[in-house]
Amino acid sequence: MRRTAGGFSLIEVMVVMAIIAIGVAVASLAIPSRLSADEDNPSAQLFQWISDCADEARLSGQVIGLRFKANGRDSVSIEALSLNQRLDQWASSTCFSIPSKTLELSIKDLSLSNSGLAIEIDNQSQRAEVLQAHIILLPTGEITPFNLEVFGDYRATIAANGFDELVVEYDQ
Repeated sequence: MRRTAGGFSLIEVMVVMAIIAIGVAVASLAIPSRLSADEDNPSAQLFQWISDCADEARLSGQVIGLRFKANGRDSVSIEALSLNQRLDQWASSTCFSIPSKTLELSIKDLSLSNSGLAIEIDNQSQRAEVLQAHIILLPTGEITPFNLEVFGDYRATIAANGFDELVVEYDQ
């Protein structure tokens, strides 16, 4: 009685490897196009940036304020301001800029008492500048209620309900 070796032949192994390689190639082509679409979508970028600021507030234990200001007609910048509670001053930390034609600010239910009113910021000059944070992100996860309408290739609404829920809804 003669025994034959069990297992797969070299041809069978090569066919399986070729099928796996084709599957990986198709998947790798699909993933970057989805990521680049998000890079071009201002509402996705803005939502991610606000979400990152909210996470930073929770992790650092600091109050973070977001302030919207127009940079001429070209863009709107949104500054993240960290609150130095000991000095009652806002200090600018990071900034997000978005083309003004894609952002319509419709901030609703925003009471100035919730947003810290006008707290002075020291801009390293002779006079102090008064800044106002439009949205407050607390370390407890609470977010000042707001609605932002963002236009572009996709129309979206970014909203916070006052608690720790931050959502983005895309209109078709």
